[in-house]
Amino acid sequence: MLKPESFAYNINRIRNVVRHTSYKPNALILGTSVAYQGILTPNLNKLAAKYGTSLRYQNAASQGALIETQHALLRDLAPSLTDVKWIIHVAEVNFPYQTRYELEPANRSMLAQFPRATTIDLLKEQQFVLSPRDYGFFYLRTLTYQGDLRDFVLNPPRRLKDLARAKKKMVPDTVYLNRNKYSIEVYGKTAAECTDHSLHGVGFFDTATGEQVTDNPHRTAVLDTCRMALDDPKQKLGADTWRSLFFERLKSMHAEARRNNMQIVTVFAPYSEMVLPARQNDRLTMWQDELSKGDYFPYIIDLRNSLDGPKNLSYFYDTIHLNESGAEKFTEIFEEAIRQFLAKQDQAFLQQQSTEAIR
Repeated sequence: MLKPESFAYNINRIRNVVRHTSYKPNALILGTSVAYQGILTPNLNKLAAKYGTSLRYQNAASQGALIETQHALLRDLAPSLTDVKWIIHVAEVNFPYQTRYELEPANRSMLAQFPRATTIDLLKEQQFVLSPRDYGFFYLRTLTYQGDLRDFVLNPPRRLKDLARAKKKMVPDTVYLNRNKYSIEVYGKTAAECTDHSLHGVGFFDTATGEQVTDNPHRTAVLDTCRMALDDPKQKLGADTWRSLFFERLKSMHAEARRNNMQIVTVFAPYSEMVLPARQNDRLTMWQDELSKGDYFPYIIDLRNSLDGPKNLSYFYDTIHLNESGAEKFTEIFEEAIRQFLAKQDQAFLQQQSTEAIR
């Protein structure tokens, strides 16, 4: 009954794919939509094998997942992933300023898919203020599906077609493969230009080649993200409170990894050149200072600028998310960065994997 690609549908698909994957991963990716769309897991594993590391990756990143949902995924999946020694946490530098005491609706829908008692305990541990409606979602899970159920009742044939299309797109061992061809560059070179052009419209087809270069969903994504590109959450009221709360929650997730004999390395993914606040040096310094405290794994790989250059905008679907060519390029950069990090930080683990590859 779940609508394909709804938050509830996606989180259950992630749990199913990762838990039953044939990859037998020893490295697990956690994160939000940037990692969900921007890392191509089959490509990543082929590259890992090509360079003889025998690292085996699986991607549990989820669209829209805040730190509480990422933690719930880690807790849920860890017992099935006994070979995993490293969590690659693809984070966003401004995440600390987006944390709140109230549950965000999409994350509430995702969290309602996990075992009720442990999820409520986790949220209390993370200092959430749960409303009666929140408890209703956890105790009456059908509330999570009410939109999906309504759509199914109103138009069953359409839902069946959606399910058939979703099944056709499925790739074994893979939650999502980015096939988005469009890029933000057709809307301009600055946040102001792309906001103006997406508001007033851009032709769907290139007048010279006849090739389609955008559509309505793309235009909406560009407009939404361009409007936010210059927004700096650090400058908003309560920023220090939210930052402290976020790192308390992150500390809890790091402790979860430690209990499962896993380590965490934090990776900052690339942004388009339109997103200026996320590129400021003080954001990285903040993370370095916080993770240097004793309760965290202090490792950071900063890839925010890894796609900078003349082709930057051609790699992005909107200001934040990569398109297919961007995902292909970033997957290569990501694999090399993790390989180089482990060669320095955990050479014994990397050598062990290389030995297994030779056998």
